[in-house]
Amino acid sequence: EVKIVGEDKKSYTALVVYLPFVYVKNHKGLLAKLVNDIQSKKKLPTFIVAHRTLLNKKSAQKQKIPRNRTLTAVYDSILEDLISPGIIIGKRQRYHLDGSQHTKVFLNEESRAFLESKTHLIAQIYKQLTNRKVSFEFRHETSYIRVPLIKAPRAKPLKRAAPKKDAAAVPAQ
Repeated sequence: EVKIVGEDKKSYTALVVYLPFVYVKNHKGLLAKLVNDIQSKKKLPTFIVAHRTLLNKKSAQKQKIPRNRTLTAVYDSILEDLISPGIIIGKRQRYHLDGSQHTKVFLNEESRAFLESKTHLIAQIYKQLTNRKVSFEFRHETSYIRVPLIKAPRAKPLKRAAPKKDAAAVPAQ
């Protein structure tokens, strides 16, 4: 359970459920049903986060650390888990002089219906889990795909018929 201060300055609690990464990866369809069941029974806003392994760069490992186990990758995945089934279409990070950072996340306009009421809640949960500030904005997803133009076949020029010669004008041989 995570304690959260709402927009009206009241204290609320939310439930963050950690599940093994493999389960979350293989059962994405069941997660929505699971969240709805827990919310109806506990009467708390519920979020499911996959439990991921985080490796330190300075650990005494001889091998190179995989990208999905770095701090940045794990924190990005936590954010994606919190806003699922919404879609992130962009991010901007601002670094402050004191070393803190603020991330502005752009979400797809189609996910506004079910995420708009939860954005303040998600931002506070993310701050408690990762100690990073985040804010959300909804935008239409821009598409840079060029639609190929269908060229109409050009009309072939008509062949001009050679002028007919008069039979009278042609000398008889």
